[in-house]
Order: sequence, then structure tokens, then C-alpha cells
Amino acid sequence: MTPTIVFAEYDRVPEFVALSRSPLCRLPPFHVFRYMDVYSRVADRALDALRLAEQRGRPRAFARTFAVNDPVKFADAGFEGLIGSVSGTQGRYTLVMFPGFRVPIKIPAHSLMSAAHAA
Repeated sequence: MTPTIVFAEYDRVPEFVALSRSPLCRLPPFHVFRYMDVYSRVADRALDALRLAEQRGRPRAFARTFAVNDPVKFADAGFEGLIGSVSGTQGRYTLVMFPGFRVPIKIPAHSLMSAAHAA
């Protein structure tokens, strides 16, 4: 069995702890990570690099596509976290309008993620 890491909302931690300790749990055994007796918190933004890596690991046929006006977040270094709106596509590229820019920016689609993941 391959080790797997799952991230969940922090307010759900007590449910996961109870589930991990339940003898009736039908899931494979798992643990909720603690450091110095405190359950760790990871900021949602800190997961953007993991989400982008996961997205890049998918076959191209399953690569994320965006519709016009979809909110997207640039997740690569340099403009990390910048949120804009899709204005069109050109092959593997997405044209994105960012606030303060007068023209859309052409960005490889694999460098974008849905802004719905932004919290």
C-alpha cells in the first residue's frame, strides 16, 4: 500500500481522529498527523504548489480546461496567487485578464488552477 496524504478542513479534524480510532472503521488504518501534541494546520495557499504538481501529473487528455469568464489563479512562481478571469484560449494556452492589466495575458493552461480552490 502506498502512503497517501489527505488534507481536510481544520474543523473536521475531530471527525477524522474519531474515525481513525474507531474499531468499526472500514477504511485502511490511518493516522492524523500531530506535532508536539497539536494537530497541524496548513494554509490553503501553501497547497497551491501541490495542486499544480498534481494537475501537471495528469495525462494531457485530462488536463484542466477553462471556459470564458471562469475565475482562475496563477499558481507558478512570480505571479503566484494572482487571480484573473479567462477571456479565451489558444491551443494549450489560456488568455487571462488580470485586474490592472489592459490586455489579456497568454499563460500555459497547466500553470493555472480554478480560483474555486482559493480560500
